[in-house]
Amino acid sequence: MLLTKATFYVLIIIGNIVTASTPECLSRDVVAAGRPCARACSQDGTCRKRNKECVCDGLCGLSCLRKRCPTLTVPLNGNMVVNPPVRTIGAEVTYSCNDGYVLSGQRNRICQANKTWSGTEPMCTDSTTEVPSQECAERDTAAAGRNCRKACQPDGTCIKDNRECMCDGLCGLTCLKKRCPPLPTPRNGSFVINPDDRIIGAEVTYSCNNGYFISGRENRICQANKTWSGTQPTCTQPTTEVPCPILDLEDGALAYLDNNNQRIFEPHHGDIRVAVCNDGRLLRGTSQTRCISGSWQHALPSCEVEPCSVASLERYNMDIQYAVPPGSNEIEAGLKPAGTTANFICRQYGFEASRTKRCERGRWRGADPVCLRIPCDDELLENGDFTYTLNGVQYEDPVHGVVRSYNCYAGYTVEDDRPSQCDAGSWTRGLSNCIEIRCPTTQLDNGVLEYRDIDSRVTLDPKHTDFRIATCNTGYDLQGAEETQCLVGEWEDELPVCLEGPP
Repeated sequence: MLLTKATFYVLIIIGNIVTASTPECLSRDVVAAGRPCARACSQDGTCRKRNKECVCDGLCGLSCLRKRCPTLTVPLNGNMVVNPPVRTIGAEVTYSCNDGYVLSGQRNRICQANKTWSGTEPMCTDSTTEVPSQECAERDTAAAGRNCRKACQPDGTCIKDNRECMCDGLCGLTCLKKRCPPLPTPRNGSFVINPDDRIIGAEVTYSCNNGYFISGRENRICQANKTWSGTQPTCTQPTTEVPCPILDLEDGALAYLDNNNQRIFEPHHGDIRVAVCNDGRLLRGTSQTRCISGSWQHALPSCEVEPCSVASLERYNMDIQYAVPPGSNEIEAGLKPAGTTANFICRQYGFEASRTKRCERGRWRGADPVCLRIPCDDELLENGDFTYTLNGVQYEDPVHGVVRSYNCYAGYTVEDDRPSQCDAGSWTRGLSNCIEIRCPTTQLDNGVLEYRDIDSRVTLDPKHTDFRIATCNTGYDLQGAEETQCLVGEWEDELPVCLEGPP
């Protein structure tokens, strides 16, 4: 470079800016021809806007350029993103660390009005234990006046699964949301992250500048392992000469249109491919895509047998078991492939209607299932009858849910008195019996006991209403009731005794 003065000046190069070590600088009208230059400084060497300063900008001479902070170095085993990347006043740098390393220091720094970065440069330290680097500020002494997140547990863990224990500068060991690393901006493009703090589940959407087209996926997701799904797309300029291939869509049709929506037969750059499936088929993939430099922007979709929505069966308020046909393709949540059978199960009652539906052409076919109270058999109880109750209410018939209790006639008792319940037409226990109540037999010292029924017939097994007759041997007198009756398993009178009489 030829200088017009006899004296050479020492030039300090900072990025693309050249600041003269003396007030003199190359004249803009001499050497800056053809180069876009910023506004020239005022004659007194100042700039109108406060966020700009008068510096020597190489061939452009003294120019008003935005104030900038110095270039930062990327931390070892880490990354950083400056937004905006030109490092103007107010720009913010965000630091992150590679897998296996944790940030020790402040995550963010600001380019201040004095052209210095706030705080100090953080470090990425190896994380081989549960608790991150122990060289971290104590919260109670260093974080006064700062709004800090919840501190880590004593063992260096966090209660919430979506957070991790990290050193957060002055806040010390803190539970911070898990984040994916910052993303570089694609050349000739941009991206938007929602939400913008790169937490698990955040989605980044890429776009390209005018005249450029995206090559690769437009979207990426921050995954649970703190990595972005897919790969970084690129923004490329089109190649119009190479046509895109003509394809066939099984069980559907493809149409090729130009920018005026006119049908064409040889698609080139910028033309559109539209996919439509036959009736009863569902499109899986992108229905419309564009030809970019000889390649289709999206893969060919497929036409699958239309599935059925699970949500449409929720109105029945029943438990459902699905039987998916073997070999069916994987399908998204809430949908079942064609041929799937839905088996309905009543939660309270039995069935008196169809209990299955089948997925056909996107609809569940078959009669609507209905849950009704199916009654149980009103069985015959010899020497007794039943009482049916449900929630304290007595029923005449054994409907679903009632509990059956036994009522035996006088002189009879139930053999097994455990209750039985009607469950969808079946009793939970088998039928018990009402058996006769017997009175005990015994011996009479110095006498004889005889048992007879109500018709005076002798019996050896006295039952309800039978009689017991006592007779003493010769020389003995009876003390007590000579005759007594069996009533509900007990003798009406106590056993008499035979006492020796007078000589």
